[in-house]
Amino acid sequence: SLTGLTVSAWVYSDRSGTDEHTVVSNWADPLTVSGVLLRIEPTDGTIEGFIMNQTDTQVGGTFTGTGLTANTWTYVTLTYDGATLRAYKNATVSATTFSNAGGLDAGTSGAMRLGDTPHNATDPLTGRLDEVRVSNTARSAGWITTEYNNQNSPSTFYSYSGEGVEIRSSSVAGV
Repeated sequence: SLTGLTVSAWVYSDRSGTDEHTVVSNWADPLTVSGVLLRIEPTDGTIEGFIMNQTDTQVGGTFTGTGLTANTWTYVTLTYDGATLRAYKNATVSATTFSNAGGLDAGTSGAMRLGDTPHNATDPLTGRLDEVRVSNTARSAGWITTEYNNQNSPSTFYSYSGEGVEIRSSSVAGV
C-alpha cells in the first residue's frame, strides 16, 4: 500500500462555468471512489483535494487561502503522508489540512487522467496543464519550494557555466 503521495502541476485555468475544473484524477465513479482527485473550484479558484484511504474513508475538501487567479499560471501541489492531506499554491501551504491515518487506496478501477475525471463529464479543466508530476511519496515543504523556484524562474534559481552549475537559491538547503 502507498503511505505517501504528491501530485503537482502548473495550472492555467480560465475558471469558467459552474463545475469544478479537474487537474488530476483516477476516481472511476462516485460509488467506487479510490485514489486521488485534485481540482479547482471555479467561483473562487480554491484548490480542492481528496484521497481515499485503505479504511475506505474519504479524506479531503476545500483548502482555504489557495484561490487561483483566472488566466494565470499557478503551481498547485497536493500531498498525503499517511496521516495528513495538504495543499500548496505557489509553494505556500494552506492553513487547512485534513487528517485521517491510513495508507492510500491507490485504486484499481481508474487510470490516472489529466484535466479530466472519468466519474463526472462536467468537470474537465478549461485551460492548460504543464509539468504534471505524481510521486509515491509525500514531498516536504522544502522540496515543493525548490520545485516551484526552479520552474517559476530557472534563470534566477541557477546559472550554468563551462565549469559547472552555481546554485543561487537558498531554498535548496534541507531538501
